[in-house]
Amino acid sequence: MTDGASGLVPAVGVPLLRLLAEQSGLRGHTSKALMVRGFHPGHDRGQVLVDVAIGLAMGATSVSAAMDTTAGASMVTGAIASGVTAWRLFGDELDPVMPDRLARERATHRRRMWNLLAGHPGGFP
Repeated sequence: MTDGASGLVPAVGVPLLRLLAEQSGLRGHTSKALMVRGFHPGHDRGQVLVDVAIGLAMGATSVSAAMDTTAGASMVTGAIASGVTAWRLFGDELDPVMPDRLARERATHRRRMWNLLAGHPGGFP
């Protein structure tokens, strides 16, 4: 690592986790659950939620820290929403039915992943 690469080590797994969320369909399912008719945010809300989860998985202990951790990989992943955007999602944009929709989409995604894994008894393809 060089002096110009500070902040990359804590975020080294971010691009892989984001790619996994995208390729497995998790981001798409999450986006579908968080969609609000007529509202077109600057950042896909499913990606924002995935980025918060990734930041927490990388060791962050708050939403703001999670977004900072994820933003550490922005030179590889591209633009990352701010902590303020993530808080706006949790505080202002979630309506009462979204948690149920998220749970259904997550269950659908989980079922699909388990079915794919069941088709490969030797392990991950």
